[in-house]
Amino acid sequence: GEYESAIEDFSHLLELDPEEVDAYVNRAVSHIALQEFDEAQDDLETALSLEPDNPEVHYTTGNLYNAWSQPEEAIPYYETAVALNPGYVSAWLNLGMVQNTTGALDEALDSYNTALSLSPGNATALYNRGLTHIALGENERAIADFSAVIEASPDSYASYYRRAIAYQQMGDIEAAMEDINTTIELQPNLADAYNRRAILHYANDENEEALADWAKTSELAPDFPDAYYNQGLVYFQLGDTEQAPPLLDKAIELNPDFVDALMTRGNLNAGENAYDAAVEDFSAVIALQ
Repeated sequence: GEYESAIEDFSHLLELDPEEVDAYVNRAVSHIALQEFDEAQDDLETALSLEPDNPEVHYTTGNLYNAWSQPEEAIPYYETAVALNPGYVSAWLNLGMVQNTTGALDEALDSYNTALSLSPGNATALYNRGLTHIALGENERAIADFSAVIEASPDSYASYYRRAIAYQQMGDIEAAMEDINTTIELQPNLADAYNRRAILHYANDENEEALADWAKTSELAPDFPDAYYNQGLVYFQLGDTEQAPPLLDKAIELNPDFVDALMTRGNLNAGENAYDAAVEDFSAVIALQ
């Protein structure tokens, strides 16, 4: 493949010049793409020993740990990269991402703001800053960021989707529904969008529409237990004791520790005088508390 060939090429180059830092970095990038993280780490440690003040080496090492699901380990490498090169937009962006992931939300905002000061209108910075605003409960600011992305890129379905979440959290269900509908028009196979729209329908007591969207969610994401649970819950609330049980069973099959599903199935069983089954479900809930 492409990355395997690149590794061979950079390995040959390093045989000719064992101190070629760019070759170590680029070979590491290929190893990261192949999820060969140990090999990438070896290359980057060598590169750092040769050029400890090279911001590109620190940046790529941050990318390694981020890809390796170790965001806290990535942070100091990105911080060093931007300290060595304060104009390094990509490093500021990735620093903001890992700060957001680790819950350092205010610091993430600072990083995105710096990136935007260096690259005004940067869509990635605006989108990611919008995510951080949502996490902070700053929905109006999130909406402003996602709207700026949409203005520049009208086909950015992810921005419509995230803006819908911000509108929903503000209680503007109509605006949220409009954005979710646009998301689905742009990306008709996005399970999360159908799930979100189902939640909006359910909030409006539009049970048939909610059930249809959760059924579509299950079709697109058959291993997502919440969609089965929510369908089962609605049928249970509507008194449909035939359609609710298999949906609740499926949710619990996918997530045996799903407390809400166990409670709902227990209540359903109790209502049907299936007391042994109800006791089993309620006991499972107690054991999980």
